[in-house]
Amino acid sequence: MRRIEIYKGNKKIFDGKSSESLFFKLKGLMFKKKIRNNECIMFEFNKDEEIIIHMLFVFFSIDAIWLDKDFRILEIKRNIKPFTFLIKPRYRARYFIETSANATNKLSVGDKLIVKFK
Repeated sequence: MRRIEIYKGNKKIFDGKSSESLFFKLKGLMFKKKIRNNECIMFEFNKDEEIIIHMLFVFFSIDAIWLDKDFRILEIKRNIKPFTFLIKPRYRARYFIETSANATNKLSVGDKLIVKFK
């Protein structure tokens, strides 16, 4: 697991953790009590995949972002409610971000993010 900072242009928008591990991907935000504003977790994949998520055992609303290999936003789903069964994106993605609800309000599909690994 690596610490990350995510920027849009020169403005930092998220702090968080990133990993390729299967356990990290399976657990995600399950069983956490909350997530701080502008905190995130990013899931890394070796190739573009259909990244379907669920909100089972996630007790708070989140925003979700699917990114291509160049960290360009493919899709954003906002304010996903706890215990939503399946959230299916329209596109295959290389990276996926979960963050606090409404943290993506200033982001749009097509925006390019900069991810700095610590």
